[in-house]
Amino acid sequence: MMTRVAPSTVLERAIAELLSEGLADNASLAELDRLGARLVLQRALEEEATEFLGRARYQWTVEAHGSRNGVRPRRVLTAEGRRGDGNQDTTAGGADHRCRRPWLV
Repeated sequence: MMTRVAPSTVLERAIAELLSEGLADNASLAELDRLGARLVLQRALEEEATEFLGRARYQWTVEAHGSRNGVRPRRVLTAEGRRGDGNQDTTAGGADHRCRRPWLV
C-alpha cells in the first residue's frame, strides 16, 4: 500500500538526499536551488489551501468546504434524465439522502 505524503515532504526528502551526497559541482548546486524554490512555492500553496478549506490535509470537519483534489458537484446525464447535484444519493429510487461524507460524492 502506498503511503500518502504531502508534496512538500517529498521535496524536503529530495533536498536532504542531495545535501547528504554533497555539493561537489555546479549541477548539484543548481539542483539544490531548483528544489529549494519548488519547496517554497509548494509550502505556500499548501498553506493557502489549508486556510481556504479550513482544515489540514486528510482532516474532515463539518465546517470545512471544498476539496483539495478539485472535485466539484455536477449533474450527470443518464438515460432517465439528469441526476444529482453532487450532494444527493439518487440511486435509492430518487430519494434525497444527504451524503455525510462529501468527498465520496
